[in-house]
Amino acid sequence: MRIFKKIKIIFTPKYFIKGIKNPRRAFEFLKKDLVFEPEEFIFKITDLSCKQIKDYAEEIKRNKEFNNYIWGKYNQFERYLIKTKKALNAGGTSKEVGIILYATMRLLKPEIVLETGVANGISSAYILLALTKNQKGKLISIDLPYEIEKEYAPDYIRNEGKTFIPRGKQPGWLIPENIKKRWELIFGRSSEKLPEVLNKLRKIDIFIHDSEHSYKNMIWEYTTVWPFLNKGGILFSHDINWNLAFDDFSNKVKRKGVKYREEFGGIKK
Repeated sequence: MRIFKKIKIIFTPKYFIKGIKNPRRAFEFLKKDLVFEPEEFIFKITDLSCKQIKDYAEEIKRNKEFNNYIWGKYNQFERYLIKTKKALNAGGTSKEVGIILYATMRLLKPEIVLETGVANGISSAYILLALTKNQKGKLISIDLPYEIEKEYAPDYIRNEGKTFIPRGKQPGWLIPENIKKRWELIFGRSSEKLPEVLNKLRKIDIFIHDSEHSYKNMIWEYTTVWPFLNKGGILFSHDINWNLAFDDFSNKVKRKGVKYREEFGGIKK
């Protein structure tokens, strides 16, 4: 959203009324609407050509076949969860973050992308489509699945970031089959599998955190991955608004974290 549009928002009746009744809440609404677009986030985190970023962002926006397939299946499952009336979470991400992931992969053309947390596989699908278009790169995902209506031991998974997948399905079930060639899925907790995977890979280009969103686990994943991240590589994280792990880690490594809508963040090494 360009600056003149942002200024125009401030003077709409919606914000004027909210500002009178509840200034703090109005500010939060305003803050959410005034954040920069996905393309601006990518530019801030990569400092690369704006035109290239825009072209890749438009490329995924225009891919109706992919978007309709992914979001159609996801929305269908989400509607099913709502019908259960048990406040179950399908996880997932926003279309804007999907654009960020896709365009960044197209732009940087990474060799190795590593993520923790897959669930139904929206983020993974955007990444894999980009790698397929690049004809280069591999996505390695670590996930501990949690199927709906299946019995698990009480200590199987914690509440922080617990998301459900359909019964009998595997993580990433909504990823189109024709883009799975560049994907390796590893089952298990990131606390157990991540060091093993990193020691085998030695170096990675991009990391995405989307597993358990406790402060302890998030700061541990960031810290564990950072030495293996190539110079110029990017650490991405979902749900950075759950706690202060992302901000604290940014300060620790003395690198500015770039945020999108307080839900997604990135740090360039």
